[in-house]
Amino acid sequence: MTEPGIYKCGEIDYDAIDAVRFSELKHLASSPLHYQYKLEEPTLPTAAMERGTAVHMAILEPARFETEYAVYRGGRRQGTKWELFQEAHGDQRILKEDEFEIVLAMRAAVLGDPLVSRYLADGDSEVALVWIDKKSGLLCKGRVDFLSRAVADVSLDVKTTATVRPFLFASSYAKLLYHLQAAFYGDGYETLTGRPLYHKCVSVESVAPHDVVVYNVIGDVLETGRAAYRELLDRLVHCRETKSWPGYGGGQELTMRLPSWATHDDNDLSDIGLELE
Repeated sequence: MTEPGIYKCGEIDYDAIDAVRFSELKHLASSPLHYQYKLEEPTLPTAAMERGTAVHMAILEPARFETEYAVYRGGRRQGTKWELFQEAHGDQRILKEDEFEIVLAMRAAVLGDPLVSRYLADGDSEVALVWIDKKSGLLCKGRVDFLSRAVADVSLDVKTTATVRPFLFASSYAKLLYHLQAAFYGDGYETLTGRPLYHKCVSVESVAPHDVVVYNVIGDVLETGRAAYRELLDRLVHCRETKSWPGYGGGQELTMRLPSWATHDDNDLSDIGLELE
């Protein structure tokens, strides 16, 4: 078993560590059945997710980005020219020229932001945390996008998004349970160091002019996330002990309740469909 600790990128095989990770734990918010299914059938990345990965790597791991990505400048991805390019770059991820230019523009916007550059002045990317959760006894792990040394005990979380406007971005942030993840990582860091971890969410728009906003994730946001992820851990412990992985209904009939938009509440924007990438 990997010893609890803080590890720089490459010091451990992160994926091989048998521990609770938030990218899997979050599926318990749907149901234990969905959690078990996702363990065996991980979600395939969407085009937006692929772009987010490219931007993330370009910003935080530029050397790796240069080696892992190739740019196809031959127009339509069809025909002999495209097939030969695929063969020549079989071990790399391939971006179209316009996709590559967007990634570079988003990287330039983030790196050119004075608030972001302050944190990125010194630190490490892809820092792994491995800890034992005190309440449940579960071995947990998390990978922080960037752990700053320029400003001690600060983590940066880079998110690409359709809009950085505060209300809409916060709605997407909550929908994707990122506040749970922030609290989960923060508690792991404090368990290992005895110090709180301060979270900064760096959001960058995926369309020009690629506006950048740094959000300070504090207070009620983390408390709400902490209560929710703790409930998921408790559910996981119960399911493992009982060897039971029920679906939404949990063997019970559910009462139908209409969403607020169906009752003509014009103030509800929860279903507008904006998501982080």
